[in-house]
Amino acid sequence: MRNAVKAFAPHSPIGWIAVALGFGVAAAELLLYFVSDAVTNGGSESAPLWLHILVPATVLAVAILAVIVGFRSRRTDPSTLGTIALTVACILGGWSALTGVAGFFV
Repeated sequence: MRNAVKAFAPHSPIGWIAVALGFGVAAAELLLYFVSDAVTNGGSESAPLWLHILVPATVLAVAILAVIVGFRSRRTDPSTLGTIALTVACILGGWSALTGVAGFFV
């Protein structure tokens, strides 16, 4: 078994794209929070149907891309920052999928 030292930051462009998409999931969720806050007037009004569809769909679109690119980049350019970004994308994407689908039935 080879004892390789894992770098903190990726060295290839695909690794940086995976990191950007991974943390982009959190940025997209934060941006959508402010949009939903403005649309619902601070939560005092009910959110329209398009917002209920837009929030999980946008987060899932970015999260799915982040996970696919993240797993591909882990083969060639493993890094600690890439692992953190992949974990963030998996957790936020899974949470958005779970609550987004459950929100339509509850």
